Amino acid sequence: WETRDRVVIVMAERDDTITETTAMAREVGAKVLHLITRPGATAKDAEAVFGLRKGRAQLQHYQAGGGEDALNEAERFFREAMEASDESDEPAFYLGVTLDLAERHDEAIKIFQWLRQVSTDPELRRWSAVNEAVARLRKYTPPELENAERDLIYLYQREGKGGIRRKPGTPFDAVVLLKLADVLAHKPLFPADFHEDISSIFDKVISLTEMVQQEPDRLSKSEEWDEDMRRSCTWSIQNARGNVALNIARTKEITDLPTIGTLDNNANGQQLHTGKVAVEKPDRRRELFEYALANFEKNKDIDPHGVETLSNLGTAYDRYARYLGGASVQAANADLSDDMKGKALKYLKRCIEINADYEYAYYRLAEHWLDTRANRDEAKKVVDSFLANQSDQSIPGFSALISSLE
Repeated sequence: WETRDRVVIVMAERDDTITETTAMAREVGAKVLHLITRPGATAKDAEAVFGLRKGRAQLQHYQAGGGEDALNEAERFFREAMEASDESDEPAFYLGVTLDLAERHDEAIKIFQWLRQVSTDPELRRWSAVNEAVARLRKYTPPELENAERDLIYLYQREGKGGIRRKPGTPFDAVVLLKLADVLAHKPLFPADFHEDISSIFDKVISLTEMVQQEPDRLSKSEEWDEDMRRSCTWSIQNARGNVALNIARTKEITDLPTIGTLDNNANGQQLHTGKVAVEKPDRRRELFEYALANFEKNKDIDPHGVETLSNLGTAYDRYARYLGGASVQAANADLSDDMKGKALKYLKRCIEINADYEYAYYRLAEHWLDTRANRDEAKKVVDSFLANQSDQSIPGFSALISSLE
């Protein structure tokens, strides 16, 4: 392409380059428009803006099921945008988001910490703080859960008077509360580290999600409360509720389960997903599994290609299958248990197809083969596939599983 008298000309030499030429013309046009509409802007500024746009498009492509390549492309575009111009911190912010999605949580945390210190944009600093807490949550260790909980409570209390019990007044408030709910939802995984009443944790998660759910009129006054934000918050509400129910139900050390009455009161009329399981008396653990699956299945409608949604479903079906295969309910539920196993396998495999770096899915898939199906050879294949891509593990349980197969 070239410019003549301030007119940009893009030429194709052969018919089979028309598509490429059209794309190039659009790119050049967008850059020129940026230069025209922003006095003082440079060619590097235009490159940065377009790189940011292309990176965000790749993130959307990934969220629509575009796979690992889309994440790699997004990272490349955001890094190029950062190199092209230092006038905006947005490329760095989205690079942090991308690295967190790619399971590179420590790198993401460093970027968000840096932005909190150097960015002149107060909104970007606030959202960087939230995303840093999310990256810590996604490491799933007791110390990082504590760090995330502390930071999110501080953020919420700093935003307004009334402490953690005040009603959310902005979409930012809503997001902080829902991320905090998800942090609390993972505490039951570590009963030896968090000495809290399980029913109290369950009630806190439900209460935080209801605080957001009950304020649609107040939140809708903000321009940020658009359709994407509403869908995202709906997903987060159901995700936190599903996680707390699943993490309580799957942890054998927990015997003081939330009562069925408490669960019914907070289910908001949700239909339980799998139908009635044959048991002789009310079964709180079954109710928790069913409640978790009801929420995760609803999230699949919102985010059908999200690896977190799919891995939650895979894990929930896997653990429910194990429970139904137990001695107390095995005879009456053998067919249902087999159906659960099939769904667990499908969802966990799909996670890896979408993101080949998603360590959690490899962990749960290998665990599914080893513990639920007692198939050591298939578990070893999953581990070998993971190790072919990366040698380091960030999940202690996965490291232990790999060692057990050596």
